[in-house]
Amino acid sequence: MAEQIVLSPVLQVVLDKIASPTLEMLSNIWNLRGNLEKLQLTLPMVQALLEDAESKQASNGAVKVWLSKLKDIAYDAEDLLLDLTERADSYSTFQRMLNNADQSDQVKEMIQSLEMITDEGLRLNLKEGSMVQRDWDRRETSSFVIESEVYGREEDKARIIELLLFCEEANQGGEVSCIPIVGMGGIGKTTLAQLAYNNQKVAQHFDVKIWVFASEHFNAKKILTTVVESLIEDKCECSGMDALHSIVWRLLHKKRYLIVLDDVWTEDQNDWDKLKPLFRSGLNGSKILVTTRSVKVALTMDSPAFPYYLEGLSEDACWSLFLQRTFHRGEEEKHPTLLPIGQEIVRKCGGVALAAKTLGSLMRFKREAREWLVVRDSELWNLDECESGILPALRLSYSHLPLHLKRCFSFCSIFPRNYQFKKEKLISLWMAEGLVGQSSKGRKEPEDIGNDYFNDLLWMSFFQEIKQCEIGAFIGYKMHDVIYDLAQSIVGSEYAKLESHFWPPYSFKQVRHSSIVCDFNSPVLPEVLYEARHLRTLLLFSGGNFIETPHDLYSKFRYLLVLDLSGSGLVTLNGSIGSLFFLRYLDLSYTSIKKLPRKIEYLKSLQTLNLINCYELEALPNLLKLRKLRHLNNAGCEALTTTLPSSLLSHSLSEPELHKALIKSFRNYSNEIQTLSLFVIGGVLDMAFLGLLNLRGSLKITQLQNVHTENGARIAELKRKEGIKSLGLYWGNDEYYYQNINLQEEYNVAGFQKRRQFHSSSPSEATEFDASIGEKVLQHLQPHENLTRLLIKGYPGARFPHWVVPYLNAVDLIDCNRVEYLPTLGNLHYLTSLTLCAMPSVKRIGVEFYSEGMNSPFPVLKELVLMDFPNLEEWSNPDGGEAFPSLSKLILNKCPQLTVMPQILSIEHLELRDCSSTLVHSFQNLTSLKTLLIEKVEDLLCFSGIFPASNSCLTSLEIKSCPQLRNLPSHLESLTAMKALTIRWCEELSFLPQGLQNLDALESLEIGDCHNLVSLTEFETRGLSNLRTLSIENCNKLTSMSMGFQYLTSLENLTIMYCPSLGELPRGFEYLSSLRSLTILSCPQLISLPEKLQNLRLLQSLEIRSCPGLNDLPEWIEKLVALRSLAISNCHNIKFLPQGIRSLTALQHLSIQDCPQLMELCRPQTGEDWRKIVHIPFKHIGSSEQSQPSEAQ
Repeated sequence: MAEQIVLSPVLQVVLDKIASPTLEMLSNIWNLRGNLEKLQLTLPMVQALLEDAESKQASNGAVKVWLSKLKDIAYDAEDLLLDLTERADSYSTFQRMLNNADQSDQVKEMIQSLEMITDEGLRLNLKEGSMVQRDWDRRETSSFVIESEVYGREEDKARIIELLLFCEEANQGGEVSCIPIVGMGGIGKTTLAQLAYNNQKVAQHFDVKIWVFASEHFNAKKILTTVVESLIEDKCECSGMDALHSIVWRLLHKKRYLIVLDDVWTEDQNDWDKLKPLFRSGLNGSKILVTTRSVKVALTMDSPAFPYYLEGLSEDACWSLFLQRTFHRGEEEKHPTLLPIGQEIVRKCGGVALAAKTLGSLMRFKREAREWLVVRDSELWNLDECESGILPALRLSYSHLPLHLKRCFSFCSIFPRNYQFKKEKLISLWMAEGLVGQSSKGRKEPEDIGNDYFNDLLWMSFFQEIKQCEIGAFIGYKMHDVIYDLAQSIVGSEYAKLESHFWPPYSFKQVRHSSIVCDFNSPVLPEVLYEARHLRTLLLFSGGNFIETPHDLYSKFRYLLVLDLSGSGLVTLNGSIGSLFFLRYLDLSYTSIKKLPRKIEYLKSLQTLNLINCYELEALPNLLKLRKLRHLNNAGCEALTTTLPSSLLSHSLSEPELHKALIKSFRNYSNEIQTLSLFVIGGVLDMAFLGLLNLRGSLKITQLQNVHTENGARIAELKRKEGIKSLGLYWGNDEYYYQNINLQEEYNVAGFQKRRQFHSSSPSEATEFDASIGEKVLQHLQPHENLTRLLIKGYPGARFPHWVVPYLNAVDLIDCNRVEYLPTLGNLHYLTSLTLCAMPSVKRIGVEFYSEGMNSPFPVLKELVLMDFPNLEEWSNPDGGEAFPSLSKLILNKCPQLTVMPQILSIEHLELRDCSSTLVHSFQNLTSLKTLLIEKVEDLLCFSGIFPASNSCLTSLEIKSCPQLRNLPSHLESLTAMKALTIRWCEELSFLPQGLQNLDALESLEIGDCHNLVSLTEFETRGLSNLRTLSIENCNKLTSMSMGFQYLTSLENLTIMYCPSLGELPRGFEYLSSLRSLTILSCPQLISLPEKLQNLRLLQSLEIRSCPGLNDLPEWIEKLVALRSLAISNCHNIKFLPQGIRSLTALQHLSIQDCPQLMELCRPQTGEDWRKIVHIPFKHIGSSEQSQPSEAQ
């Protein structure tokens, strides 16, 4: 593809700079005001025409030349304006500028160049927005669909039909229910609406059905006209809205109707108001089905709405769709070698139906493996077919964005694919780049404006939320693969992503924003990057070894606004960093840096300094000198002993002298700091500095033992800090606590392995602090009532203060060793999560915990954790009323003495660890459990009664480390909803119950370290037909696995490890038609692989390790056509590789370790078997101690 010139973002930057107060003052003095005002009028006119110009550049040479000239002039103007506006911040610099004739001439020359190029552009007869209109004209839809060509939407179709047929109680005012289907472009929203629209039950339910294509150019009159013409089956001659409203009302009155509004974009409430007759005319049960890419559309509609968020297709459905477009019926069987490559191509689709169709059409006339491999190894934006398929459909979403969102989205193109974005970090980057505008009335913080920008992109599916599977919490955001491809297709040469030694083909002189996605073994940047002398952004995504930054970085990139060296291995930061005068964002997180140079305080424009998890950093810069700093992210800087430099105040001062010194230190001090995530208290100076800050978000205060007086706590003025939502108060630091006060902090970054090695204490060796001083200090650290989350750790007092913080929704009290009675928390009406940990002095939880007079204590509490209460014996009920009515998750850990507790019948998730069997048996009345974990209950012999089998909704059961347990729970077969069963370290367990075979919903079965287990249950009937994962590990006496493999047709992953008595694998392998992964490890009695294994046409991974009895790899291995990874280690009797391995064209990874004869035969270039494996891209031949697999030369 030819390079596309995209100019709208940079012109907007120039416009913003021209409107700056600094340039306005200079233009008045330099007599340039008239020229400037003309530019402010003409540049927006040119900007409005850019969309058409950018679409015509490929076919119109004059337009292409004009865009190229405009681009060069615009970037030169941006450099000059940046220099002027940033440097003029100080009075002395501004005075020098006034008398600088060279700079005056430069500005005059810039304005003249911009005037000339804008005049030239206005003569090119360009039109506003014409490209978008043409794209929309090609996309008009109808209700027609061929259902046999739709795959993977059965559940979605059933759900939409259910919503359409549902007749709710008559709505007030006769409103019609609206069902928005929301999803990204190409995901299949229109197809789903067509399926529902043409369903026979739907047709019988509604008197009238109407399909309307709305499009981006929302025209209420046109929509109403289409409705009328569908109803009268003739042309509508009405032209006035009033007449149309009347006709629509009359035609729909007393009818139950379904109207589909396909492809709606408008978020304007006024547009929807013009369609009122559609929402108020029909009988109860009438519906309007809307398809849209924007969540905002769903929120704008003024009617009862039930948004349906459409997810991507499954990989199997995409594969079926791809095959249908690629081959004639049955033809794929003639091309078995193409199918594994095709499955890899389909992964590019990411569940997007239109992408699967487009790629299928692309492959329809290609039958050579090399042609398929080219497509597999290409990016979507480089495929010509995608330029007429998926990418134009997605570009509509981009074209619809306002300019400020286009700029923000384009910036994201330099991040690597599948990068996990943190919202706050991305907003800080946008701010540093000048992409976040100002509030029209100046009342909104730029962070809040940036948050609006992000949410707008999220609601339009440019980002997707990432959930942490175990707890379902949001941990970040990512771009869908096809959205990422869209980003790559719309940016020009000012954006460059350098990865895997692949450089973009154009000159780097025009690059303004760059990232490096590579592993470098030395602190050397690619030489080609130094051509980008006007670089604004440099992001380093590397697991490299940048012990120190290259000195050229500071001298060559003087215009840098953003420098990200996160995870680079940096140990030393050069003092030349201070020469990056314009730098606004500096990220040194996850590095081993110990000291920051003093010259970092010269960065007067710095807005964000990211030091997250710089474990060895000993001191922060003097924050009093960084006046523009807004965000200091220093969570995890465990070596800090103070926040401000301790040298600012003498330690020998008396309290009155100290007070005067503080006033002098902070005289005329103003700051913009909003984030200072870790605040280390070294003394009263730090507490006084904290009192000056107007912080927002999360705040963690550590080393509170260094506050010795009530006044020392009072001057922090926490009660006035209404922007703080999460607060952590620590005596000592935050080591050894698994849960952090800020759930959004970035604690998992690949490539950062090293942590501080000089931790000397352990939780049991906590320092004892003064109890009475601790109580006084905590009393005066009362936070603002807006606080929603509170964590207190290491509190030395015996009782908690009576604070009024009514909106708390999460409380964690940790390591409060002297506390004997828990604080009153039952009266917190918004509390949903409570964690109480390590309180050895608590023997009884009494009525004081609940709050006197509360009818229903803890009314909305959903999760409760009690951990490490070694002396707790009794947990009492409240006096009257029902406590914990909403509790769904309860975790009891290390409460060995606890035998009495309240009956809480709402529990769905229960974990019992290191408790007594008496406590386990006390849950007999539970019937609502979905998840149950029992671990380290050493006196548990059996399960009494019907627990847990009485919980028919139980989906996950784990029983671990119960060494005396002889029997699994009775009536196990009644747990028909069970999806996961794990049994580990139950040494006395000798058999599995026969009822196990009746668990038809079971998807995962793990059995490990059950050394008395001799055989697995042999099924008498068809069972475990939905099992996907089976793992048998470390069962020393296991000799047989005759468990009915012929029924395990859904099994995808099978692992058999450390079973020394197992002589052969079970029969029936040929029935495992879905198996994708097979691992056999340390089974010394195993002599051969079952012959039926050759029937596993979907097997992708085969791993055989430490099976010295295995004699050879069979020749039939060539029939495993989908195999992608083969690993063999410590199998000394395997003497050669079969010839059939040459036929495995899908094989990508081969590992042979600790097999001396095989390793010799596979010696690169010279080994006899080398020719059999030369086609495999990634090979590791050697010992298990050698390096990672490498690409074949």
